[in-house]
Amino acid sequence: MMKTLFLCFLVIVLTVTLGHSSRLLGGWRIHDPYGSHKYAQLAHFALTGKRNAGGIPGIAIRLHHVASQVVSGVKYSLSFDLVPLSCSGQKTHHTHNKRRGYDSVFCIMAEVEN
Repeated sequence: MMKTLFLCFLVIVLTVTLGHSSRLLGGWRIHDPYGSHKYAQLAHFALTGKRNAGGIPGIAIRLHHVASQVVSGVKYSLSFDLVPLSCSGQKTHHTHNKRRGYDSVFCIMAEVEN
């Protein structure tokens, strides 16, 4: 009886441990590069050093690989290409709005820079 109870306990502990092994500290977790907009923001931060930098004029980022690691904080590993953009836009003056901007912008991606 005691042996059976011990074996059941051991099986339960191993099942729970294996189920949570993906959340262990120090392990890298792979993410979908387009699963969240924060990965593109992290790439922009890596390039500009500014939080919420938004777009870099004339450049697009193509993400390839995103991973995170939790130790005493969160570390991110990003792999991306910089892709030059050729953009043209139609600018119009709005009398009802003090902000002037582009009504429409059309961009074409060029070859990837290495």
